Amino acid sequence: MEPKAPVLSKLVDVARGVTVYASDDRGMDITALGADPIAELYTRFDVWRLDCDRPWMSEAFEVKA
Repeated sequence: MEPKAPVLSKLVDVARGVTVYASDDRGMDITALGADPIAELYTRFDVWRLDCDRPWMSEAFEVKA
């Protein structure tokens, strides 16, 4: 992908324990200290998730009965 910026950028919300790493215009990784801070994003942006990541993401975020 061109052009490339020679930087690594992460956004960090220390209070919520969440980080966002925007790798490029095609995607990003969102991490958190627990599932709760990003659970809403999981459902709200479901169509944006990659199919290859769905199995482990479902295991992590699906509501357990």
